[in-house]
Amino acid sequence: MHSEDNPSHNPGVFLMGLVKSFAMTASLSLLLILMSGCSQSSWVTVTRSGGMALDSSMVLTVGHVSGEQETEFRYELKKAMRANRDLQVLSAEYGEEAMKEATYASIAATLSKQGKRLVVISGRYKLESNDEHKEKDGPNNTKVKYVERTLTGRFAFGLSDPPKNKLSYSRELHASATEEKDESWIVNAVVDAIIPDPVKARIRGEVIDAFMYELYPHEEFYKAKFYKDSDMPELQDGIAHANIGRWEEAIDIFYKVAEKYPNHENVHKAYYNLGIAYKWQNMFVEARENLEKAYLLKNSSEYYNEIGSLAQFEEEYMIRQKESAEQGKEK
Repeated sequence: MHSEDNPSHNPGVFLMGLVKSFAMTASLSLLLILMSGCSQSSWVTVTRSGGMALDSSMVLTVGHVSGEQETEFRYELKKAMRANRDLQVLSAEYGEEAMKEATYASIAATLSKQGKRLVVISGRYKLESNDEHKEKDGPNNTKVKYVERTLTGRFAFGLSDPPKNKLSYSRELHASATEEKDESWIVNAVVDAIIPDPVKARIRGEVIDAFMYELYPHEEFYKAKFYKDSDMPELQDGIAHANIGRWEEAIDIFYKVAEKYPNHENVHKAYYNLGIAYKWQNMFVEARENLEKAYLLKNSSEYYNEIGSLAQFEEEYMIRQKESAEQGKEK
């Protein structure tokens, strides 16, 4: 072998090899830094009780439903309820249309004498549409333009029991689907006017299925976000405890991190983690207090939104607690 063929005997080749090796090492290090910077949060699976706790005394009916396709949605919802043998639905002899509040109160009084309780479902069904213009391969190496339309049906509803309306339960359910439409809005308008859109019907069906599921107690699964920080490695320990449901230990660790690093620029993460941990322990006063501390230290829209959503989370929890207590008294 000649010296020029052996890199170790050729200073130029050897030096170039060192440069390449250094460049690759530096690039890898930079990539790892960037990756660690992008993974400064962890998601923990959490659960809570969801759904209504219906009892045998409840007689359900669909009241006023507004919004797009309200006639179809209301009809299909009543049909689904009547097909469910677990539910008592108000007899058709009272009429199929929505009634005035006074009429519902009168019906409720009649049912009350029979040991029954009228529950009225009312709300708004909204169909949202989002169009994205795209193109695809056509015949003879051509491009065909089309519209990808995403439809989302949303049903914001509430349940009440006239005339006293002690029952207060509200949620929003949604379902989405995508369909391909013609590029011309005129063609789409004509087709939609002549042929009922099966996608819209499917979305209504999925939303109604979600509503029917909501009438039964069930466990809801969520992803809770927690923050990490390389300068405060203890946060990861707290997240690990939260991940296996050891909330008291997680809260204790997050609290100690906040005490240990009071002047750290990212101590807001400890307070945020504390707030989220307290939230999933249904300790809402403590949750709000720590989330507000996090927001004061870092003016983050995420923190602000979390504080706002906490109020609804607490309200839903209190409604479930109230319903459970009332059903316990009835038994």
